[in-house]
Amino acid sequence: MLQIYIIGGTFAGSALCGLLLHYLMQGYLHRRLRTYAQKLLKQTSEEIETLNIQEKRTQERETRRLERQTQHEKHIEENRIAHLESEITTSEEEISQREQDLQRGLDKLSQIDKENNENQQLLVTQQQKSFELTQQHTRKLERLAQLSQQKVIDELCGAHIEKAQIRYQALSRQHEERIKQNDMALARRIMCHAINRYNGVAHLERLNNVIEINDAKLLLDLGDPESILHKAFTEKIDCRLSIHDNKQAIIMRSENSMTLEIARRVMRQIANRAIHDIDQIHHLAKQATVEVDREVTRAGRRAFKTLELPFSHPDILHLVGRLKFRLSYSQNQWKHSVEVGYLSGLMADELGLDVVAAKRGGLLHDIGKAMTHDHEGGHAVLGAQEARRCGEAELIANCIGSHHFDEQPASQLAYIVTAADAMSGARPGARRESTSNYVQRIKDIQHIASRDNAVEHVDIMQAGREIRIFVANDAKNENGHDIADADLYPLAQKIAQEIEDEVIYAGQIRVTVIRESKESIIAC
Repeated sequence: MLQIYIIGGTFAGSALCGLLLHYLMQGYLHRRLRTYAQKLLKQTSEEIETLNIQEKRTQERETRRLERQTQHEKHIEENRIAHLESEITTSEEEISQREQDLQRGLDKLSQIDKENNENQQLLVTQQQKSFELTQQHTRKLERLAQLSQQKVIDELCGAHIEKAQIRYQALSRQHEERIKQNDMALARRIMCHAINRYNGVAHLERLNNVIEINDAKLLLDLGDPESILHKAFTEKIDCRLSIHDNKQAIIMRSENSMTLEIARRVMRQIANRAIHDIDQIHHLAKQATVEVDREVTRAGRRAFKTLELPFSHPDILHLVGRLKFRLSYSQNQWKHSVEVGYLSGLMADELGLDVVAAKRGGLLHDIGKAMTHDHEGGHAVLGAQEARRCGEAELIANCIGSHHFDEQPASQLAYIVTAADAMSGARPGARRESTSNYVQRIKDIQHIASRDNAVEHVDIMQAGREIRIFVANDAKNENGHDIADADLYPLAQKIAQEIEDEVIYAGQIRVTVIRESKESIIAC
């Protein structure tokens, strides 16, 4: 038990000693911290005072430096101002001197003006006296020559004017002949160059309007105007049907090239499949119409893309595409239009003109041919009207309307398109016609060229593209006098006009009138 008390006393004594030691250490530390803080505060105060002194000295030094700099700048500015004042004084003196010189110059000019006025008055007086003397001298000469001055002037002027007119006429004729020769040579060169540069090949085409049908009953039904099958076909497709002379095929006729193409496609399917059902024929006609219309649109866009032209109005694109199914003397008009566009652009490039406009005019020049089946008038006029309606430029519309001279050509491009159209249609192999039509055309040309009594005989050359008319030596003109060289041109012009009015032909026909002049005399 005692041990417990001893151990408890020991622990209690240790605890009291620890507490006492803790309070003693805490007091000691508080005194040390207070002493250190006072010492640190004192050092800080001394440092602050030192810094204030240093800052004050720095401010004094900066103030003295700024005062010295200000004094220096002030001295420099005073010197500059003094120099400027000196220059101003010098300038004022120079200005004053110039004003004095100017005043002296003005005084001299005033003196000169006064002298000039006096001289001018003297000159006017002398001119009046000279005019009076000239008038007196002229009157004396008129009395001596018995002629008036105005009459002499008129006679001299008349003689000079007459000589000048004669000379001008001669020079004008020479100039016109020289220009004509040069222009013809240049035109041939440009046209040949354009043809050589164009590498397109257009094959002749022939649309087969005759479809062979092996089914005899189907052939009779399609050819009989009273049959239901015939009526169904012609009502859905606006064309005329008839049986061929060989009794084995059906013939289709229509003024509308698109309608004829639809009829050909439907008729081929009817013949191949022996179709008798009216509803199926209607379905085939509708399907063929959609296909042809789609091909027309593609053909129109392809033509513009081929020539690298911006697209036109949709109606114009449609008309260009419809030319794909239009032939003229076996020449496909879509290919012909693209070819004319190429040739027009090449010739315009040679002449330094607008190539894009030339191509556009050449491409669109025959769009009226796609309208002639349901409109009255020539294709050139119809095409020009449609181009103007669709917003094409007047330059392009005039190219379309004047390529057969239905309108007056209003630009150089119009003549280029006309020439390109003739080149495309008249070149060898471009077009063909049936033998009967060719023979009839030659007979018509022969008959027209032989009408005049002065014609001795006619030679038709180059398949009717050139006519040589020989005139008899003893022939008489319309007045009953012997025909002279001056009568040959009117005769050629008359025959050419009659051919234009009465004969249908492609391209141009050259008419040449030839007369033999022969003179003989006997020397004795």
